[in-house]
Amino acid sequence: MLRETLHRVADPELFSAPVVIGSARHAPIIESDIGDSAHVIAEPAARNSGPAVAVASLLAKSDEVVIILPADHHIGNLEAFTSAVEAGREAAKSGSIVTFGVRPSFPATGYGYIQAAEKESGRVVRARRFVEKPKKPAAEAFLAEGGYYWNAGIFMFRGDVMRQAFEKHAPDIFSAVRMAIKGAPGEEYLDRKAFEGVREESIDYAVMEHVSPVDIVPVDMDWGDLGDHKALFDLTLKRHGTTLTGPVVATNSDRVFVRSDGPVVGVHGVSDLAIVATRDAILVAHADKASDIKPLVEAVRKGAFGSMVSGELKASVSSWLAQVLGHWSEVGWDGANGGFVEALSPNGSPITRLSRRGRITPRQVFAFAAAKAQGWNPEGRAEEMISKGLKFLDTQARSSVGGWSHKLSPRGAAEDARRDLYDHAFVALAGAQAQIATGDPLAASIAEEAFEIIDSEMRDPDGLGWYDPETGDGTKRANPHMHLLEANLKWFEASHDPKALARAEEIAWLFETYMFDAQTGAVLEVFKRSWGRSSAAQGNLAEPGHCYEWAYLLGELERLSGRDTGSWRRRLIAFADRYGRNQDGYAYDAVSLSGNPIAASRRLWPQLEMIRARLSHPETASPRQADKELQRVFDSYLQAGTEPLWIDTFDADGEAINEQVPASMPYHLVTSLGWTLA
Repeated sequence: MLRETLHRVADPELFSAPVVIGSARHAPIIESDIGDSAHVIAEPAARNSGPAVAVASLLAKSDEVVIILPADHHIGNLEAFTSAVEAGREAAKSGSIVTFGVRPSFPATGYGYIQAAEKESGRVVRARRFVEKPKKPAAEAFLAEGGYYWNAGIFMFRGDVMRQAFEKHAPDIFSAVRMAIKGAPGEEYLDRKAFEGVREESIDYAVMEHVSPVDIVPVDMDWGDLGDHKALFDLTLKRHGTTLTGPVVATNSDRVFVRSDGPVVGVHGVSDLAIVATRDAILVAHADKASDIKPLVEAVRKGAFGSMVSGELKASVSSWLAQVLGHWSEVGWDGANGGFVEALSPNGSPITRLSRRGRITPRQVFAFAAAKAQGWNPEGRAEEMISKGLKFLDTQARSSVGGWSHKLSPRGAAEDARRDLYDHAFVALAGAQAQIATGDPLAASIAEEAFEIIDSEMRDPDGLGWYDPETGDGTKRANPHMHLLEANLKWFEASHDPKALARAEEIAWLFETYMFDAQTGAVLEVFKRSWGRSSAAQGNLAEPGHCYEWAYLLGELERLSGRDTGSWRRRLIAFADRYGRNQDGYAYDAVSLSGNPIAASRRLWPQLEMIRARLSHPETASPRQADKELQRVFDSYLQAGTEPLWIDTFDADGEAINEQVPASMPYHLVTSLGWTLA
């Protein structure tokens, strides 16, 4: 579709060289698809069409006529399109903003409309108003009355005219976009930090509904906006009839659109269906309803885990977790000294006498940011904790040599200024999740700084991963790499920074090459600096909780990058299930590669990671097993603790060890159970 859009403006006598504005996440695909045929400007964050049009106006000369063409349109009659461009160009030259109005062929409710101020008497008519997507009775009335056109979202204007319109009607967008544009002419790009501060708005709302004059070029050009599966369904049926793409078999079926990107799909005896299968999910919708799937997709995204857990249990866990988060937001922050406390006592009061690990505050920031992203923010509590935590990271938690201190005193001052890879991975993760949850520029700044320090100070000069030059013992460890993978995946979601995805891919390669034990299916924990197997006893150690955790994160890597990690994920879960649990199904803290318990105690966090891996890999268990496992953990660890806390550890004999409640745990609670808050 992008190539087709560029083909419409390929006539050098009518058009100059095009500029393509699109998501930074898609920039490599765009650039590989179009080569050198256009200048690509990558948007570091999604900000709708208004800022994109502002970019176009700022790149144009004052008397230059610009045409805005969305790349998700079908235009079957190229001659009619070109004729409309030529007709509208003169009006645009004279100082009007011109929009293409498609003559409606049916009372569409999926398109906006433009009402003309006069009857058609020439190629261009003056616009009276823009109309939101109407209900069907209103759309029918528009067609009966006449003088209404579908808003194609194609605009023409002089550069100076659109700049003036932005300065009058959306000056904040225009000013912010102007500050974000960097680079020499012809090499312009958008600064990420500056562009993230641009207000999100469509060009219709930002400018077109307020500006005057606006002219309409009425046109019949076999136009369609392919923004949903129904539009694609209608177009492909019109072109080809039944359409089957990918590994699809259809028998005795008529008027079906079936596409698969992976699994084999078979359909029989059906009609008027749109079926789309990806590696993650399958959509089945009636063709007439395929444009209404956005709420369904959102519900599936938030509630997929819930389909494997009873509604009653989900409600119980949700209520419990909300109480825990509420309690921690009330007592976990040290108002006198700053920062989050290291632990709570079994009765829920803060223990302020303990030194604090450098990872505690970022783990707490992450937990509250992830909870907010899931919908938990009563009276702004999540936002308050995120803001306090970020400010603490930006001040007291810093190390005198740059980055963040490994340990803080009970009063929140630096006690150990050394810098640690695990700590910094969590600082980056906290910044990334906080950026997603709140958009706070400080969150992004902290994440970027953490990644810079990790790469400049902790990357091994041999090029094979990262290590701890200040806090380490000469070994490399899988656990910090796992959380660095997690931080990069989250940062890629937050910023679409290609460097984040590259780091994540590198860590996956290190995992596959060195950390994964192919004979057993376990992930090892401790290695020599060269990634050789450690001869010490810890070199034969595997933690079932980490096997489950790696499985989930490798699944996230596959979702975001397309890298196939399925075999490793299934084998990790199989090892942990077979060798890493006791007879009651609880995960041990640590086992040997032969399955003998090294630490027969069982903390809460491995159980939570087992549940998260199970919910994200339902094929590894029998039906309703995830429900049973969650119920068992809820009864034994969560409900059994002093409300609103939990029991952190059981010893080898099954006796509860309840001396304190560590502040590191809300991270696992939210990552594994946060979906219940949605």
